Amino acid sequence: MNPLLASLQPYPFERLRQLFSGVTPPANRSPISLGIGEPKHAAPAPLRRQR
Repeated sequence: MNPLLASLQPYPFERLRQLFSGVTPPANRSPISLGIGEPKHAAPAPLRRQR
């Protein structure tokens, strides 16, 4: 095993999970999607391919 692996920092999302443990989001709020590439609306007419 590579000896440099021990010098790596912890995965950032593990720390974030620890920070958010015990936090409950407000029930009257919906989550905000931070995903990319999930189209929710049709493409504008100039961009659509005409067949």
